[in-house]
Amino acid sequence: MRRKLSLLLVLFLLCLVISVRPVLAADQNTALLAAVQQGDEAAVTSLLAQGADLEATDELGRTALLIAVEQGQLDLVRSLLQAGAKINVKTKDGESPFLLAARHNQPQILQLLFEQSVDGKDYLSALYLAAKYNYPEVVKVLGEQIDLYYFVENVLCLAAKYGSNEVINLLLTAGIKININSPGIDIESEEKSALKWGPLFYAVAYDQLETAELLLTKGKAQTHYDDIHKRSVLMLACEKGNAPMVALLLDHGASLNAWDEEGWTPLMYAAKNGRVEVIKLMLERNPKLNLNRTNNKKETALDIANAHHQTAVVELLKAAGAK
Repeated sequence: MRRKLSLLLVLFLLCLVISVRPVLAADQNTALLAAVQQGDEAAVTSLLAQGADLEATDELGRTALLIAVEQGQLDLVRSLLQAGAKINVKTKDGESPFLLAARHNQPQILQLLFEQSVDGKDYLSALYLAAKYNYPEVVKVLGEQIDLYYFVENVLCLAAKYGSNEVINLLLTAGIKININSPGIDIESEEKSALKWGPLFYAVAYDQLETAELLLTKGKAQTHYDDIHKRSVLMLACEKGNAPMVALLLDHGASLNAWDEEGWTPLMYAAKNGRVEVIKLMLERNPKLNLNRTNNKKETALDIANAHHQTAVVELLKAAGAK
C-alpha cells in the first residue's frame, strides 16, 4: 500500500512538472524579448543559458533578433547571431532584419548582416527606403554591395520626391555616371514600370524647393526637358502656384513661351488654377509676355481664367492688356 502511494506521488509530481514547464518557458521567452527591448545584454545571455527560445516572437511577430535590429542594438545583434538566431525571419508585416536595419538607419547593423550572407533580394528595397528617409550612410553601405549605376535614376527620383538632399548629394559626388534628366520609375506607383518624370520633376511636384535648387546647381539638371505629355517643369510649378519654385526655374533658364501637346503655356496653367502671385511674377520677369496666345482649342489664358471663374486672374490679365 505504501509503495502504491509513493508511486502515485511520483506520478502526481511528474504531471505537475510537465504542466508547469510550458508556463515557465513562456515566461522565459517573454523575459528574453523584454530584455532585448531594454538592451540588457547580461539578462539576454542569462535567459538564453536557461533555455529561452531564440525564435520566440512578440505580438508583432518579432523575434529577439528583429527587435534588436529595430532598436539599433549592435552588440546584441552580434550576440544573438553568434547564439544561432535565424537571420531570414520576418515580422508580421514581412520585414526582414535587413529591411528593418535600413528603415531605422542602422548602417553598422546592415554591414554586420551583410557579413552573415543575407539574401540579396532585399537589397534594392533597402536602397529605396534609405533614399526615401534620407539615410546617406545606409546608401553607402548598400553601394558597397550592389552596383548603384543600374538603379541611380530611380533612387534619385525617390530622394527628390521626399527632399532627401543628403542622399542626393552623396549620389551626385559618388562618381557614378548619372543622366540627371533621365526619367525614373516611380516605385511607389501602382504602375511601377512606367517611366514618368526625372528627379527635377519630382522635386517640383512635391514642392521640394531646396532639392530643386540642388539638382539645378550641383546636378546641372535642365529645365527644358518635358514629361511624356510635353509639359515642362515650369508648367508644373505654375499649375501648383509655387512662386518661389517658379522664380528658381526662371533663374535657371525655364521658358515662359513653351507649350505642351495641348498647346498650353505656363501662363495658361497659372490662369486655370487662379495663381495670381505666379502670374504677377511672370509679368515682372517678362513684361512683353504674349498674353493672347491660344492653345489647340483656340483658347487664351483669359478665356481659360473666365471658364474656371478665376475672377482675380481675369482682372489681372485684362489690366496687363489681355483681350
